[in-house]
Amino acid sequence: MIANSNKTRLTLYCTTCCKQKQPDEPPMPAIRRYLSGRIRRIYQKSRTDRVKFRILSGKFGLLAPYHKIPFYDHALLPEEVSQISEIVQTQLARLQVTKVVFFAKNPQKYADWEPYYHSLYLPCIALGIDFTFAEITHEGLLLPA
Repeated sequence: MIANSNKTRLTLYCTTCCKQKQPDEPPMPAIRRYLSGRIRRIYQKSRTDRVKFRILSGKFGLLAPYHKIPFYDHALLPEEVSQISEIVQTQLARLQVTKVVFFAKNPQKYADWEPYYHSLYLPCIALGIDFTFAEITHEGLLLPA
């Protein structure tokens, strides 16, 4: 038998965190902390499509939906991309994914999304992971391909 001949392609759906958060102080699952219909829709799509899902946080990197996090208020800044990219690269390597689909607003139209885009794109390139950008609308709905 040839080594790695049965290697499964492992896809990861990812979207960014959001500004609106549940303000309760005790740590709670990320899927409950972030108050975003976009995050919930993409999480449901991942369940329907049977692929892994992560929320990209400018503070914590890639979060599993039920990973407990404290309340925080921090948007990723361009000068922080290299630091968070290192964390994301380690997390992606641990997940052993072969493809990442990033559901996000177009970073050329929405400048505040650009640091998040680069903090995921750069680690994917470094690890040889297939990166696909899936543009969403201002309301967080997926645009047709």
